[in-house]
Amino acid sequence: MNYSLLSRFLVLSLFVVLSGCTNAQLYSSKEDIEKISAELESLKNTLGLIEASQKSTQTQESLKQLSVEQKELADSLYAQLEKIQADQNATQSFLEKRLTESKTKQVVVYKDKKELSKLHNKLILGQEENVLIEPPGIVLRARIDTGAETSSIDARDIEVFERDGKGWVRFTLLDKKTNAPHTIETKVSRRVKIIQSSLDDGYDRRVVVKLKLKIGDFSDFSEFTLTNRDHMEFSILIGRNVLKDVALVDVSAKDLAPLKKGEESD
Repeated sequence: MNYSLLSRFLVLSLFVVLSGCTNAQLYSSKEDIEKISAELESLKNTLGLIEASQKSTQTQESLKQLSVEQKELADSLYAQLEKIQADQNATQSFLEKRLTESKTKQVVVYKDKKELSKLHNKLILGQEENVLIEPPGIVLRARIDTGAETSSIDARDIEVFERDGKGWVRFTLLDKKTNAPHTIETKVSRRVKIIQSSLDDGYDRRVVVKLKLKIGDFSDFSEFTLTNRDHMEFSILIGRNVLKDVALVDVSAKDLAPLKKGEESD
């Protein structure tokens, strides 16, 4: 048997195995465990060849040294394999604990829509709500739309004019409960272009104003685009400019943030 050739083969095998493990870090996947197990099996076979070849006095000393290095590598791989198994057991225990905790958590249910519901200090709104606009102090039905960037309101007889060198607008809000018109004059906040394919130039130019609205216990000035919504079901569309950092929307419910009794009847 050519022991010189066997010695070279074993040294080359050791180099390949050691190269594959030089950059070994923390193993955490099933594939890593299978890789280590395969390397251990290969080492077992190599150790068997070494022990069988050690009977030859010609290569006995070199093979002894090679056998020691292989055994040290095998011990190192066994230690890594045990650590991986311990880490996986700890991870499994953690996941089982979290699963148990999630099953015992209470589910929030809306028991009474007349009570204002909140989550993380944010207002919870349904897909439809009553909104108080003041002035003129009228309650209008609103659709809550997270897809709209800016809120809009049903305005009639829109007339833009200039006052003291600044842009103003006059428009009428219609109380659908009484059909009473309410004329409002206010400064123009800005103007926007809304894509409207039905128009010749493809855009609808709208005036934006700031109005004070109240919904639930939230009250603030917010921007609204003025447009005739006579053909639409809702007088107001509440967009993200009102909802951001203020409210969450439950699209499966309605009237989760009612106004006070006196305000509802206005």
